[in-house]
Amino acid sequence: MMDNSIFRSEIPRPGPAPQPPPAPADIPFTRPLVRDPAPNERLASALSGRAALSHITRAVQAPREKTAAAPPPTTQFTRQNSPKPRTHPAAAHRISEPAAAQTADAIPPSRPPVRWERGLAAAAAALTLAGGGACDSDRPAPSPPGSTSPSVSSAPAVQGVFPDNALAFADPSVIRMSPKDLKDRFELIRSTGIDPKGIKPPVPVGLRTDLSMRFVQREKGGPYDWSLFDPVARAAKEQGTPVNAVLGYASGWAGKPECKETEVIRCAPEDVTGSGDFAKFAVAAVTRYAAQGIHTYELWNEPNTIARWNPGPSAAAYAQMVREVCPAIKDADPHAVVILGGLALGDKPGDIPMVDFVKRFYDAESSDCWDALSVHIYNPGPDTWPLLSAVRKVMTGHGDSRRIWLSEFGRETSGECGAAGNPSELQQAAELSEFIKNWHNPSHPGEEPKPWTGPLFLFMPRDVGTNRFGLTCLNGAPKPALGVYRNMVTNG
Repeated sequence: MMDNSIFRSEIPRPGPAPQPPPAPADIPFTRPLVRDPAPNERLASALSGRAALSHITRAVQAPREKTAAAPPPTTQFTRQNSPKPRTHPAAAHRISEPAAAQTADAIPPSRPPVRWERGLAAAAAALTLAGGGACDSDRPAPSPPGSTSPSVSSAPAVQGVFPDNALAFADPSVIRMSPKDLKDRFELIRSTGIDPKGIKPPVPVGLRTDLSMRFVQREKGGPYDWSLFDPVARAAKEQGTPVNAVLGYASGWAGKPECKETEVIRCAPEDVTGSGDFAKFAVAAVTRYAAQGIHTYELWNEPNTIARWNPGPSAAAYAQMVREVCPAIKDADPHAVVILGGLALGDKPGDIPMVDFVKRFYDAESSDCWDALSVHIYNPGPDTWPLLSAVRKVMTGHGDSRRIWLSEFGRETSGECGAAGNPSELQQAAELSEFIKNWHNPSHPGEEPKPWTGPLFLFMPRDVGTNRFGLTCLNGAPKPALGVYRNMVTNG
């Protein structure tokens, strides 16, 4: 992923200007995931902590550091640390906030930084990034000197910041929940970041959910109705939950005339330009919610599928949207991070397969505005890692070192939910442990963590209807995977 300064601290060092760092080499996938014939043994290993994954508390475990004096990489996709001044037709409002504080004096130049120093610098930069500026009145005051370890209630100061190795949830159902259900869902998400032993401070666990034009502006020229998303934004701020808001799905009047929206069909926008209705909606949304600490936005959802970009997906049309709408978003919020819409496998009639869509997108897109590519993986199998390797190969073939986010990931269960020894649920726990460990961690002992993987969003925290991907049952009973996931989140 491009310059990642919004997510993790890039620590500049004083002293002579070094040579530009070499472009990171692509790391092949060397550990294809194979169905485990012994889920009980794998689950026992996961629960013991041996398969635990570093999480948000080690967000800077091995950042790719840059120096203040080093010139940016020569790739056309490099984004500068500070936002470029632009005047965009859709940017009716701007949010002026100071840039993140420099940390050049944090580490002596005579030796490389140790892990705890990198962690302190990352935390300082994240707090500076999320606080101050025009939105001070909407943010909590900083803790006084000598205060105790941060708690969940003080976490909103770092909202909008997703470390590269973050674990989070994707849950589109929260936008239509009753106040009680919404409170319960955020409590479930929050509890995932609580150390079962009660030793470590709580870790804010992020959320990805929809912020869709189709329920915000239902009539052409009509007012924006934020009543569905406002409660989510408030709850996230209160709980200190970082949010990745998915900007997508045109209202019927703003969609392609050939599109006939149904329960599962969503319309592509008729006008994908930076002055179109969708761009205006996006700018209005970003302007509103930046003041509440939301700075991460995913531009559309599964644009390579006919169900989510109807009447038919087009990599060229999506590339034009990114090229024109992304700058408008960053004009509205200079700290905004824009992620490409998560790509599905694209294996249904009318879809564009994931790798083909990425190739066509790069052929059509020439902007360096966006910050990471994202994909969706469900029920991973032996073909999963080769598929992701092929996507990465396309990126590096275009000189692109930006990261890949896994903005939806899940393993479905079956059988009686919550029943002791349910093989499907034991398999879910074992496969989640194995995949997530491989997603972030080295492929072999002695290797560095993968430099191209970003945050992972598990779909969903709880089963909904016939959806059985959750970590808990419909009645709230925990599945074995809940303990595994909590262990991964809290063990650093």
